Amino acid sequence: MKKLYITFLVLVLALALIVPVGVANAGSGQIEVNGSAAFYFAGIELDKVVGEPGVMKGTIYFNVVYTGDIAGTTAEALKFSLNPNTGEFPIYKTTCEGTQVFTGTVLGQAGTFTANARRQMRLDGSGKIELTIISGTGDLTALHGTLIFMIYGQPDGSWVGTYSGTVHFAP
Repeated sequence: MKKLYITFLVLVLALALIVPVGVANAGSGQIEVNGSAAFYFAGIELDKVVGEPGVMKGTIYFNVVYTGDIAGTTAEALKFSLNPNTGEFPIYKTTCEGTQVFTGTVLGQAGTFTANARRQMRLDGSGKIELTIISGTGDLTALHGTLIFMIYGQPDGSWVGTYSGTVHFAP
């Protein structure tokens, strides 16, 4: 009988420790979001060509259409640096960093947000984008979050893919 009592007491104590952790995490406010996005080339500005190997530096512009939990449009501007004269040109990968300015809805809340974008891409434009939402307006004023996009080139010259991540509305 004493062993049964001790076993019961251990289970009660274990539950007492586990439940508050679950309750604390449940209130974190993180909401999973997902959907699709289409990226359309909107232009390029060549800032300069550096040195004899011809390293190009500039900005690439995209217009993006979101559907899903996040719905709307955004303008994306990415800084890039590319050396097309390396022996690795056909498989060269580059990382671009820049911003997105979004207008639309997130989980039914309307407004705008600004996000930092980091894109790892191939020369054909396909790749992975990490987006960190840093500020907003309207109903999105307190919005923060991180999204990951996987995009692939299409025959029409656009890039289409999916996004997933988490957002939260800070108090």
